[in-house]
Amino acid sequence: PEGRLDAERIIVAMRMRPRPMASIITVTYSSTRVLLAPVLRCRLALARLDLCEWMYPTDASHMTVPGKDLLRILLIGDAAVAGFGIRTHQLGVAAHLARRLAALTGRGIDIRVQANPSMAACSVPDLIEAAAEHKYDAIILMLATNDAMALTAVPHWSRSMGRALALLHTIVPNAGFITTIADIGAIGRLATLTRLICGTHAEVLNRTIEQLCTKTGHSPIRLESAQSLVSATYETWANSISAIVFSTIAQTSR
Repeated sequence: PEGRLDAERIIVAMRMRPRPMASIITVTYSSTRVLLAPVLRCRLALARLDLCEWMYPTDASHMTVPGKDLLRILLIGDAAVAGFGIRTHQLGVAAHLARRLAALTGRGIDIRVQANPSMAACSVPDLIEAAAEHKYDAIILMLATNDAMALTAVPHWSRSMGRALALLHTIVPNAGFITTIADIGAIGRLATLTRLICGTHAEVLNRTIEQLCTKTGHSPIRLESAQSLVSATYETWANSISAIVFSTIAQTSR
């Protein structure tokens, strides 16, 4: 019948319409993650050898704000914590975090930094275990950009971060914090397709973080999107982190 033929033509036309960009990205991500992972890992390794392309400060990363009742914090992270894009750690996350927490708490702040631009989730549990003897008041994890860019398989990521969160719960009960993955779009040197695929994987890992945190009683700190990794970006992120840390410390000290 003519009506049936018209309906069939409409269905065929709908199937032939161009897909939305989000659908294309999803299909591309799903079908190429395994193939692209080795390529992206090689790209990262080569890029780190080029000091002109990756700029990090060389001064001391240990930050202290003098004051009473010193609050001792360990900040563990990758490129952002290491100070990607700035010339001094005084403009980085740790410095902004120390100053903001000192203002909020009225206490002295001592922040030790464990940062490596190539840090991945698999190395984090050992760092947390090693920190146990130092009796920190709080430990903050701010990493996973490398895992997003290397397209680390979710099961591997989940195992490593699950162990890390369990250790935080043991070593610093109620004072272990983890941020979501810093915005991949802020790394402007990445090609557009690479940025889109890695950004999609970052969101997958972020959802995994949220699921793991639900199981362990942690609350992930979501970092705002940024256009570039500069001191103002690090200050914004430090303000987000300090608000949660201060709120938690205030509640536990009652």
